[in-house]
Amino acid sequence: MNRLSTLVPLLASAALLMFGNGLQGTLIAWRAASDGFPAWLIGLITAAYYLGFARRAAST
Repeated sequence: MNRLSTLVPLLASAALLMFGNGLQGTLIAWRAASDGFPAWLIGLITAAYYLGFARRAAST
């Protein structure tokens, strides 16, 4: 087997995880806007989500 065929599943799964994470961040803000949250609160919620994500990643 060549090296490329062994890396394709790994790269595809990493791309899928990155796509899902980006989509989740977008959907959180979109859902909050559709529910009538003010823009400053949407920004605070989104920032808190990524701050918690970064804090969790730094502690492991």
